[in-house]
Amino acid sequence: MIRVTAKIKIAAGLAAGALTLGGAGAYAAANAHNTITVENPAPISLPNGGPTLISVDNKTLTLPSSFANQGECISFFAKNRDFALAPQGTLPSSVKLSKNFHGKLVSGLHDWCKAQAAAATKSDSTKTETPDAETPDAADSISGASHGHGHAYGRSKHSAS
Repeated sequence: MIRVTAKIKIAAGLAAGALTLGGAGAYAAANAHNTITVENPAPISLPNGGPTLISVDNKTLTLPSSFANQGECISFFAKNRDFALAPQGTLPSSVKLSKNFHGKLVSGLHDWCKAQAAAATKSDSTKTETPDAETPDAADSISGASHGHGHAYGRSKHSAS
């Protein structure tokens, strides 16, 4: 009986130690590398009153000439993970960014992208097109053919009686 008890105590002690070490490792892993430090960041100003960005790894940003819609604008920045929103005020020589800096960038650009898409739509809407006039075909109105989005088998408002 004594051997079983000793084995159980040793196993329990090892298990408790493993849990303690496992918990400490998980804590360290969760809290390790929570920030990214950018040294000597150069400000990148977005046009039309957009927010100021910084490059995480000294890359340059080349924007398209225009965005077709807000989704295209957001998608552009979602694919370009090398940029972050610059902190307000004067840029220090070293900026610490949280590990979710990219998510903050995309959410911070929401309103700016919306304005860019609206500006592109306004400039595109200066073209005017005359829609083709639709006239009912005399043969269809005589034969009682169905038009529109009615139901089949004579249940639409245009069905033949």
